[in-house]
Amino acid sequence: MLAVEPGAFRTRAYAGFAGQSIDERVPDYWPMLAAVRDGMIAEDGEQPGDPERGVRAVIAAIDQDDPPQRLVLGSAGYDRVLHRLEAVLAELRGQEAVARAADFPAA
Repeated sequence: MLAVEPGAFRTRAYAGFAGQSIDERVPDYWPMLAAVRDGMIAEDGEQPGDPERGVRAVIAAIDQDDPPQRLVLGSAGYDRVLHRLEAVLAELRGQEAVARAADFPAA
């Protein structure tokens, strides 16, 4: 199974958000949702991802003898995922002594 995680691709998908109201029952979320919507509207037509190249990358991944389980598409998405995984790895490494200390003592 292949999970595709695309970044922002220039597909006109963001164009539909212009003028769309925030339909959320919790008012505390409105500012965050408005910021996300406004950012997507501002980025419309400027997204760095090329849809045709993205599709070709997915097809190429599927055609591999040993396809990846996860395919991140787009430089910004790749950078975000890499940064997050590096942060998780650093946190894990910082807890190594605590993790290993939970074992029975070596005989």
